[in-house]
Amino acid sequence: MSSVTINEALNLVVPLSDDRGHVHCPPLSRDAFEQCWKLFARTWSVLESDNMAISAAVAVSSLALKECAEDGDASTLEKYHAVMAEIRRNATFIGATSEGFTPVPLATAEKKGWITEDDRYDIENILVFFIAASALLPKRRKTLLLRFLTSLRDVETSSLTATQYLDSLRNSTKDDATGETATV
Repeated sequence: MSSVTINEALNLVVPLSDDRGHVHCPPLSRDAFEQCWKLFARTWSVLESDNMAISAAVAVSSLALKECAEDGDASTLEKYHAVMAEIRRNATFIGATSEGFTPVPLATAEKKGWITEDDRYDIENILVFFIAASALLPKRRKTLLLRFLTSLRDVETSSLTATQYLDSLRNSTKDDATGETATV
C-alpha cells in the first residue's frame, strides 16, 4: 500500500481513461468549505450511515452531495452548485490538447470536450469524496481512507501544484532500451 502523508498541500491526481491525461485537485479552500460545511457533513453522514464500503462511497459521493442539497432549501441547492463550480474551477486538467500541455481548469476542459462523460462522472465522485474526507476527518482516519482511495481508484496524492506535476511528467519520460552501447 502506498504511503500517504497528510498535510495542507496534499492534492489528488486522477488519471483519465485511455491515458489521455490527469486531473489534479487540491483540497477545497477553508473559505469555500466554511460556506458549505453543513452540506459536506450531511453528505459524509449519509455515506457512513448507509454502511457503504469505501469503494461504493467513492463511487457515489457527488450523487450523495447532490441528493443532500436537493433535500435542503433553495440556499442549500445554491451552495451545492457553487461548490461544484469551485471544484471544477480549482481542479486542473493536464493532458495533450490542440493547445499543448498547458494545465487548464477542469471546467474549461469539460466545455471543450476533452473529458468524456464517463470520466467526468468518476472524477466528480472521487473529488467530492477526497474533499469531504480532507475537510471533515481527523488526521489518522483521513490517512487511512486516502490510502484506500489511492489503491482502490488508481489515483495518487501529491504535494506538487498542477504546474509542478506537469513538469514532473515531462521530466519522467520513459526511454526504451535499444540494446545499443552509448559512446561517450
